Amino acid sequence: DEQMNQILSDPTDDAKGFFDPNTHENLTYMQLLKRCTKDPDTGLFMLETLNKSTPCLQTPERLQTILQDKKVDVSVGHFQGQKVSVWDLLYSFYMSEEQRKELIEKCKSGTLNIEELITIIINNIKDTESKRNSSEKADVPFKEVTMTKVQVEEKEATPCQTDKIQMALETTTVTPNFAPFQGKTMSLWELLYLKYIPEEKRQELFKKYTSGALSGEELAAILLSIIKDTKEQNIESQKAEITRKEINTSQLVETDHKKDDEKFVTPLQSTSIVITAGTRKGQESSIWELLNSNNISEEQRKELLERYKNGKMTLEDIMRTIMTSTEEAERTDSAHKIEVARKELAAPKLYEADPILHDEEIKKALQSLTVDVSVSDFQAKKVPLWDILHTKYFLGKQRQELLNKYKFSVEEMIKIINTIIESEEKGTQQNVKSTGNPEDQHLFHIDEGLQKTLESLTLNVTLGQFKGQNVSLWKLLNSKYISKEKRKELIEKYKAGTLTEDQLIRIITNIIEETEDRISKLKFKGLRRQVTASELLSSKIIDQTTLTELSQGSKTVEEVTQMDSVKKYLEGTSCIAGVLVPSLKDPSVKEKMSIYKAMWKGILMPGTALVLLEAQAATGFIIDPLQNKKFSVDEALSAGVIGPELHGKLLSAERGVTGYIDP
Repeated sequence: DEQMNQILSDPTDDAKGFFDPNTHENLTYMQLLKRCTKDPDTGLFMLETLNKSTPCLQTPERLQTILQDKKVDVSVGHFQGQKVSVWDLLYSFYMSEEQRKELIEKCKSGTLNIEELITIIINNIKDTESKRNSSEKADVPFKEVTMTKVQVEEKEATPCQTDKIQMALETTTVTPNFAPFQGKTMSLWELLYLKYIPEEKRQELFKKYTSGALSGEELAAILLSIIKDTKEQNIESQKAEITRKEINTSQLVETDHKKDDEKFVTPLQSTSIVITAGTRKGQESSIWELLNSNNISEEQRKELLERYKNGKMTLEDIMRTIMTSTEEAERTDSAHKIEVARKELAAPKLYEADPILHDEEIKKALQSLTVDVSVSDFQAKKVPLWDILHTKYFLGKQRQELLNKYKFSVEEMIKIINTIIESEEKGTQQNVKSTGNPEDQHLFHIDEGLQKTLESLTLNVTLGQFKGQNVSLWKLLNSKYISKEKRKELIEKYKAGTLTEDQLIRIITNIIEETEDRISKLKFKGLRRQVTASELLSSKIIDQTTLTELSQGSKTVEEVTQMDSVKKYLEGTSCIAGVLVPSLKDPSVKEKMSIYKAMWKGILMPGTALVLLEAQAATGFIIDPLQNKKFSVDEALSAGVIGPELHGKLLSAERGVTGYIDP
């Protein structure tokens, strides 16, 4: 409700259940988490504790209250446009520990008033931002970020500050509305290091965000825009490349076309004649098209155009010459094909005596014989008869029948082939429907009758996506259970009559059962037990497409586990794993320590340690930051990560994840 929303948006001290041992502030868990440092070795968030002598540990309560109440408008940097307390600015990454110590000492002694403190802090912020801006064109050292294996450009920020900036980017998420990231929740950090963002642009945006010149929302908008534009440009480039290849021949013709005088070319393009010979007999075509056909050689074409432009030939002369050349070329080509085929298909006794030679000789003959096909994918192409016989237009029986009748004359075989192809193309254009899987139309033809037959056949599915439903074979064939290749194979076999209805039903049933069996074996490591892929689907943590990719092996369990939308449900989000304590030998060196040990050594107060451990337990695990291991509360007790005095309270916190038992 409105009251709870207000508490969560701007929590009061009563709602701040955690304590910063460095500043003695009451904070929310997320506020305290943001003050932690990410351990480069383990990726765990560690609460850094300062030396006991650090002045901020001894800051008078009254001074802290005054600094927290005093708000100032910041005009530059990370807090640009925000009203921020002097206390928060004093403890921001703009101020070093030494500066903070000196300023607090001066405030305590009375040698520095609040207004002077504000002036010093604001000037320090401006100086820092000015140095960053002036160094944009200079070489900048890099800090290796272990978790992402990328380099983060940062000149002024300390490693701790860089980690905080990274944390801010990791905790700010957006949901893109375009493929392939549609519906996926992604952090700004992930977006920033996608391959679509050039390295130079990445560095520029990172610096602007670090300096405060860009807000999180502005950075998100810029990143999404760059990614979307880059993807669209890639798609357009691919389309352009395909188009360029497809029209390459046309461009060559157009290049020659531009060289000719337009006033001579236009009449040739606008004047049509009826072809009287060849496979295009009876069709109309422009003189220009025939002039650029295979029947006219390049030299002859240039000669005719030259004579026409010089006035030595009229339009009628060009027409007659082209028709004569076309008819002569068709006759020569046809006679040559017939002669070659007759020679190759002769000597039937030899074929009968040697079946192996028979098959090889027929194949050789039909490969050497080409034919012009006037429809389909082969339109206006010369294709070997052997290749045509092995296309989608000829079923196994039909192909064998034609090959067995090798005694046919070549003219008869050409006539039969053209008739079959034209008939198939005509029927396909009339009957192919766009229902089902549109992609299949590029793989094979599905006519209306076949679709209706498959829609009328139903199967009672007993498991999986359609459990308890009576589903048509057509719907099952187009479901996620059947791959495109398998669908093509089954439909073509059924269409050819080599697969009966009962066999098709059995195959589909087996595929569903095998797929579901594979899915049931796909297990993910959860908080307390393994989680099946089906459970993730029913919980809407993954979608049907991801499940299909898992079942078909195109995605692994590990790949899906690492998806942000899945990982946060299987492993939970980050928590404060331990503390970093100044070494007794060298205070500049920080030592890792568990929360319980820090309490036992007096570094953390018992109440502070308890709530931090309860927060850990509520994520499902108690963490040992030294070994980077997760334990249940019982296991943590056995391993000595916690003591028996906290066991009962931590068990209660752990049940927030594992559930409570009704006695």
